Amino acid sequence: MNIKQRSFEVAAFAMDGGCEGSGFWDESRFSPDLVSILSDFLCKQGEAFSSPLEGGLRHVSLQFTSASSAAIASFYVNESLAASALLLLGVDVVADNSVMDTFIASVRRSSMSLLGSHSVDAFDEIRHFCNRPFLAVVAWASDAINDEDYALVQELCLHLGAVFLLR
Repeated sequence: MNIKQRSFEVAAFAMDGGCEGSGFWDESRFSPDLVSILSDFLCKQGEAFSSPLEGGLRHVSLQFTSASSAAIASFYVNESLAASALLLLGVDVVADNSVMDTFIASVRRSSMSLLGSHSVDAFDEIRHFCNRPFLAVVAWASDAINDEDYALVQELCLHLGAVFLLR
């Protein structure tokens, strides 16, 4: 019998690559309305896109690329990078590792660009999380983004995780 996974692990990372904490999220913690909005949005947009969200969320854009059972997402608020996310379903280990490598290289470049330097092993701790499904989120500090929008992006990241990882 195949029992569908109803929770996933989340790890939050600072823009310098350090892990800020981790925990498990299950489907009972999510807003059905926000899950529905993001699910419909992903269905309309496809496997790879860059697009503003709709309605009252239009000031938030999502850049999303998925391959097999893994995806990379970046959230922007009024064109300023707010968060990057790695989503690993755990169905295809080769795809997961490839997408994870791409994600780590990308966030290292962003870290270097925003901070001016980074550790050679920045974000390597992502590789130590073995539970699947898994969501890693990197929050990017920007004076152009207010606290309310950062909280919104955090919710959007978690709900995107629910849509992609608990499908």
